[in-house]
Amino acid sequence: MTRVLSHWAKVTPGPSPAAAALVAGLSPAGLRGRYQGVATLGFALAQFVSPVVGGYVLQHAGPTGLWLGCLGLGILVALGQLAAHRPRERRLAIVRALTASPTPVPAPRQPEPAQPETAVVPAG
Repeated sequence: MTRVLSHWAKVTPGPSPAAAALVAGLSPAGLRGRYQGVATLGFALAQFVSPVVGGYVLQHAGPTGLWLGCLGLGILVALGQLAAHRPRERRLAIVRALTASPTPVPAPRQPEPAQPETAVVPAG
């Protein structure tokens, strides 16, 4: 069982493109890099802490306790996602409205290049 958990911890993917898109959509334009960094740090922290906590729970509560704990945690996360759906959609709508450009304005016309003036020399 420990080998399975160890392998699982190694192959678990990091942040998905959908998560990165969600973070970018929810964050203000000027702070997107910072928000992406914090989100990625959360994934890295989870990948560091989860094998330690999982091993501790496996040692003290056994495999049944570990998997029941995973089930309970999964249910809590699912309920949190359901509860956060409407506020997240409202926030996305606000960010989209603030970042949407109004009707495109045509670029100003560039002045035509000046023609070199020819000097008129009187005959004489």
